Amino acid sequence: MMVQLQHKRAVITGGSDGIGLGIAKAFVENGADIVIVARNEKKLEDARSQLLSISDRKVHCISADLADYPTISKTAEQIIEIWSDIDILVNNAGAASFSPFGKATLDELDALININVKAPYFFSQCLIPALAKRQGNIINISSYFSHRMILGRDLHGLFFDQRRIGFIYQGVGV
Repeated sequence: MMVQLQHKRAVITGGSDGIGLGIAKAFVENGADIVIVARNEKKLEDARSQLLSISDRKVHCISADLADYPTISKTAEQIIEIWSDIDILVNNAGAASFSPFGKATLDELDALININVKAPYFFSQCLIPALAKRQGNIINISSYFSHRMILGRDLHGLFFDQRRIGFIYQGVGV
């Protein structure tokens, strides 16, 4: 068991399936209480059931579409109602589009920027005060395609490589 996660409070976006659910499982198995945020309520409830079957840690679920800007602050407020302080924020929610560069639409690009760039930025911004109370950390998950341009999958590779961004803001490690 990883002692570092005992009684920690973590928020995981995109936590209802895939990598996010895997992270959520690892966190509860190692003693963390979590909030998972995702769009699909059914997947959230299924994920909650799975997580509670492997651990007795607290698992909260919030259904929200973080690609919708007004939802970001409302979701952060819901989290702060659960906990006024947080140890870990995992920005995992994301989307991909594999449209060729010359064929991508404005709507496709806006959707990708909203969930892959704006959502983690503004969600982190909203939760910085709660993270700072525990000298918390932000973990940004990015896709392989966010730092590799691949022929025919150009649009997704236009986004910055989050692996190279690391800093401390108000006592919170990013």
